[in-house]
Amino acid sequence: MGELQQEFLKQSIFNLETLQREFAENPLSEDFLRRFFRILHTIKGTSNTFNFFYLAKLAHEVEDFVQAVQNKQIPPEQNMKSVFQEGFVRLLETAQNYLEGKEIAFAMEYSNEIRNLLPAKSKSNDLFIFQIPPHILSKLSITEKDALNLAIQKGNFFYLLKVSFALQTFYEDFKSYKETLNLNGEVIAVASTPNNNPTEEVNFLTFFVSNLGKAEIEKLISLHSAQIDFENESPKKNLPENLGEVLINLVNYGKKTAQFLNKTITFETNFAEVQIPTKQIILLNEVASHLLHNAIDHAIEPLEERILIGKNPIAKIKISLEKLESEILFEIEDDGSGIDIEKIIAIAKEKGLVSDDEKFTEKEAFELIFSQGFSTNKTVSEISGRGVGLDAVKDLVEKSNGRIEVKTKDGFGSTFSVYLPQI
Repeated sequence: MGELQQEFLKQSIFNLETLQREFAENPLSEDFLRRFFRILHTIKGTSNTFNFFYLAKLAHEVEDFVQAVQNKQIPPEQNMKSVFQEGFVRLLETAQNYLEGKEIAFAMEYSNEIRNLLPAKSKSNDLFIFQIPPHILSKLSITEKDALNLAIQKGNFFYLLKVSFALQTFYEDFKSYKETLNLNGEVIAVASTPNNNPTEEVNFLTFFVSNLGKAEIEKLISLHSAQIDFENESPKKNLPENLGEVLINLVNYGKKTAQFLNKTITFETNFAEVQIPTKQIILLNEVASHLLHNAIDHAIEPLEERILIGKNPIAKIKISLEKLESEILFEIEDDGSGIDIEKIIAIAKEKGLVSDDEKFTEKEAFELIFSQGFSTNKTVSEISGRGVGLDAVKDLVEKSNGRIEVKTKDGFGSTFSVYLPQI
């Protein structure tokens, strides 16, 4: 473990112990909750950067609990004091185990206790969904999506900023960078990204909203050697006007993506003309982009691998839409690697999403891939960062009273079916 990682863990332990002592004397004051939330947010983000997965996950869940308490979403009769006390114990134990190089076990029972106390999460209002690429959107939690939505509703611009810090001066540089941004807008979230020199630098993407234009932002962040990786446009620009345009957009996008990833893919379409409202056309375009991106980037094997296992070197993706009695059925079918059910369950257990002794039907196992942050692809590709989250797809579909299903045969491909009500 590097010196910077050790310093982070020691500082986290110190901050948690300080708040733990304060909590014993003056529990649940507004100032305490505000500072605890801020510390948890920092621990979560930096733990993800250093791959302290269990600490990041635990901090995130306690953060959700603290926020619910702040918003008075938990009934006062709940024994919140004991939940906070155990939270400190679990967080400190996890951080200490990482510091000492001991075996880490996720606090599943405590996590379940917190989840049972939390109110049901509503889906974020998705004003910004159609302005932001899915590989960016999938990195945001529901809370962060809500904050982003509110900021854009107020007329702000959204920027995704790419920045790199030297490990030796990381804390000072990162603090200065965030202060600069917060003086000129609002930092919604921060996500680490892979780099070629992990022992020398840390790379970040910053989700930032501001009323400043692009030229002003570029001048502002040039002081920190940061760059604009993406900026949102008006949601009225470049949107498909009919289902025919959706199809054309998808095929063109698929061809460009396949070319970028050096994959040879033919696209087959089976498209029935269906009259649906503009809102559903836009939704379908967004959902389809997610699913097509996932199929090309993660499902279709590299050319050499397809040849080695005896598959046709030219992969095939079929895009279809048909009108059912009361629904519209949209499907993306690929002849890629398929989904390994055993692998899904193993990764879910490894990440602490389910308990070790939990049993699953095939349908229940497939549902796990729609969990927030779940990914069966452990490699990192240039085009999709840490992978596109299917939870974003499910959120979009269910928000429109639809449903999504998946069928697969390990080694032979998958079909994702999206059912939307006819309006």
